[in-house]
Amino acid sequence: MQTSANARLRALCVAEICLCGLLLWVVAATPEARRVVSDAKYRAQFVFSDWAHRVRSFAYQRRELPIGSRVEEFQISDNKLIRVTALGMCGKRCIDFIRNDTGSEAMKRIYLVMTSEDEAKRIERQLSLPDVSVYADSEGKLHKRLNAYFVPRWFLFGPNGALLSKQSEGSALGNCGCGGVR
Repeated sequence: MQTSANARLRALCVAEICLCGLLLWVVAATPEARRVVSDAKYRAQFVFSDWAHRVRSFAYQRRELPIGSRVEEFQISDNKLIRVTALGMCGKRCIDFIRNDTGSEAMKRIYLVMTSEDEAKRIERQLSLPDVSVYADSEGKLHKRLNAYFVPRWFLFGPNGALLSKQSEGSALGNCGCGGVR
């Protein structure tokens, strides 16, 4: 008697699962159901991408270059302070940003652009400003070393290449519009 009750219960469960699957298949074939599924998929992708961006930002912030660290690429012998500004991949917008980024302090300004050597030299020639250099960082190695997780981001180095100060958060006023380095 117990076996027949178990067999009937199994048969009812299998029938219910089959009917639910058939119902889902029929509902998924309607345009309204496809729209609901699509909306849910895009909402999940947005939530995940926002979460992933927050996790990456937190990881980048933990890899900050400490004050006093030396960066050999910025050791210059002429006893001037060096302000390095990390920019993204922007081209003409970089040129406009650099032209408008003036300061009254006597210091050398270096702009780190994620582009080829030829493009960096072209930008520097087109600007022809005193104490301004444009460095190419096509692979983003210096951007990652400096932890430029938002752009533009400035760093102040002493003449010996030691980091003296850095920008801690992005500015809505000074954005060059070329996107962050990820």
